[in-house]
Amino acid sequence: MRVVYLMKTKPAPVSSAAPADDIAVSDMTSEPLEHLERVLTEVYLPLLSNPSNQEGWGEVAAREVLDRLHVFLANVSITVGQTRGETCLPLPPLDASMAAHMGSKDRVHLLEGAVITWTKQIKGVLRQDPEGLLKAGAHPTPDAEVDFWRTKAGNLNAIFAQLQSERIRRVLQFLDASKSTYCTVSGGGRRGGSWLSG
Repeated sequence: MRVVYLMKTKPAPVSSAAPADDIAVSDMTSEPLEHLERVLTEVYLPLLSNPSNQEGWGEVAAREVLDRLHVFLANVSITVGQTRGETCLPLPPLDASMAAHMGSKDRVHLLEGAVITWTKQIKGVLRQDPEGLLKAGAHPTPDAEVDFWRTKAGNLNAIFAQLQSERIRRVLQFLDASKSTYCTVSGGGRRGGSWLSG
């Protein structure tokens, strides 16, 4: 299903003689957050991380733009997870072509930022209190507490499954190999891998 929308392009009444000059017509999917996440990942991030497109920006400005874009993308991913009732640990979308434009130090910085975000999310889930409704002055039934624990267990299980995934393991191994203070991987496993190594 697609949604069609009309948007005025000028802060004035629409001309009856030439309405097409005053109105933009476009469409979008029925899931705008997923669409936004995809556009950020597949269009804006590759464009803005390409050094050819950063000419004249300066190193500080280029890094600031990319840092803010990664934070925005992480927030969109988190929000998409929340709309599904899940806790989503956002992972920076680095493919081989984008990693080629980044130095090892920049990759470490980006991945450490992801670990900080995950830590805040996990602490937020652990801090959830079953007595929150009582403290807010509501009078919940026992079913409300059962629902609370079911939801919390689902969130913790989803977080655990994500932390066990291959992609997050590679991130943690890369940070460990880079001697990052944000991560220590115990046990001898293979270090780095694919786009993370370098």
